[in-house]
Amino acid sequence: MKGLILTGSAHAALAPITFTAPLGALPLLGEALIAHQLRRLSRLGVEDVLVAMHHLPAPLEAAIRSATPEGMRVSVALESALSGSGGALKAHAAFLSQTTLVLSGDVIDWLDLEGAIAHHRATGALVTAVLSPQASPGALGAALTTGGMLKSCAPPERPEVWHTGIYLVEPAALDHLPGTPCAIGREWLPRLSAQGLRVAGHVAEGAWHPAGTPLGYHQAQLAALCAGTAGDAILHVDPGALVHPEATLVPPCWIGPGCRVGREGRIGPHAVLVRDVEVARGASVERSIVLAGTSLGKATRWHDRLVWRHGSFDVDRPQAPFEPSPDPEVLRSTMRAPRGERLGQLLDSSLAIVALLALSPLLLAISLFIYLDDPGPVIFTQLRVGQDRRAWREGSLRGRVFELYKFRTMVRDAERRLSALKAHNHYGDGAFFKLTHDPRITRLGRFLRATSLDELPQLLNVALGDMRLVGNRPLPVYEAEALDEDWQRLRFSCPAGITGLWQISGRSDLSEKERMVLDSYYSVTRTFWSDWLILLKTIPALLLRRGAR
Repeated sequence: MKGLILTGSAHAALAPITFTAPLGALPLLGEALIAHQLRRLSRLGVEDVLVAMHHLPAPLEAAIRSATPEGMRVSVALESALSGSGGALKAHAAFLSQTTLVLSGDVIDWLDLEGAIAHHRATGALVTAVLSPQASPGALGAALTTGGMLKSCAPPERPEVWHTGIYLVEPAALDHLPGTPCAIGREWLPRLSAQGLRVAGHVAEGAWHPAGTPLGYHQAQLAALCAGTAGDAILHVDPGALVHPEATLVPPCWIGPGCRVGREGRIGPHAVLVRDVEVARGASVERSIVLAGTSLGKATRWHDRLVWRHGSFDVDRPQAPFEPSPDPEVLRSTMRAPRGERLGQLLDSSLAIVALLALSPLLLAISLFIYLDDPGPVIFTQLRVGQDRRAWREGSLRGRVFELYKFRTMVRDAERRLSALKAHNHYGDGAFFKLTHDPRITRLGRFLRATSLDELPQLLNVALGDMRLVGNRPLPVYEAEALDEDWQRLRFSCPAGITGLWQISGRSDLSEKERMVLDSYYSVTRTFWSDWLILLKTIPALLLRRGAR
């Protein structure tokens, strides 16, 4: 038996990926999916395979040849993007010299083809459509006679079975192909039936995916890469991938060559990083496929998505449009700040650099004391959410994510002990988290916090442009995500700062709501002179140590 794989039936929504992706066209996008499909065809007894596609980059052709199972012959051919699946059959008529299994945009996971072959031969049909008892996006409803012949291909409201893109085709059927482009299921099969020719349908047990749709391609990749044997979940990390020791991998997941997973990244369950994917610190990928060359920004969340470097699809909504995302970090500000804001940032950065140079002996001394008190890293970094100038979208985290620097005042495993201490939160069940007597703080750390000397490394954040000297306190990601009301999120419309209205008004002595109100109030009332007034008031606030802990 022969096999013909047609890759030109991709859903219109996938056109940006189909025609410009670095590894070629769907459904053979990615070496692992190619290998999976060819192995399945080999087990079905297919010995000779022709892969027809619109364009063929060299890496994809090499991947096809390297994935060919022993005893199988695989050849590759180009076809016109305008020919349709029926036209592709005509173009490759010489190859269809015997019964041929045609896959038009579908990827087989597993399939009981023996029953379909037996039915095909028993009925003497020119074409047998392998039908699914479950609907799939874009499928056509079909009705069968008692003898298993295809009665209609129209999409009724409650179809009994559905077309897939899988067909058994006899060479004689090619004599009845029209001279114009046509689709096999939607046009050619109804014409054959109307002419009184034998067209059969067989409801097959199995699993396959219409890989020309976002949802289908998502399912096909997961089946190819994350499906273990005997119920075991696969956890695959390519030797050419780098995964930070503090990243979390939840099987089943598959991480391809050249991928980089940063600190606190979370991959899985049911996640695939195809190749050369960059996952920044704190990013999460779950039930998603990330295609080659994509960068995911700090603390971004990807769930049920097909992600590409220029955008993504929501696979739970088959009709949802492709969502461009020119900024791969998603949460980072994409709008240029006003001129006055840029001048203020330049002034703050200059002052921060001067302060870092002047305070360098003190910074070195504190670093030495921290190490002697509790050996380990002297600088603590944490993802924080600052200003965002983008238009707000419902459900989106409003704020730029960056790494904040502080002197370490806690034991080294403080972050891992956080969940066990949340019941003692100073703010109760609120969004913010603070402990009145935090057992994780070291002896020297209590002094550094009381005097706010632990905040000095944030001058580096100011010098880098992440923060300003005055602004709202940048929040940890988990606190920022807990702010779900517009008035609360208003705080992100102004820059993050080392000191601010909250710091000079009592800090931790204030309630959570008072802090939120102060943040929002500052966001809508801040001026150049009010920032300098706050900066001056910070000095007595530091000396009095009010609310510092």
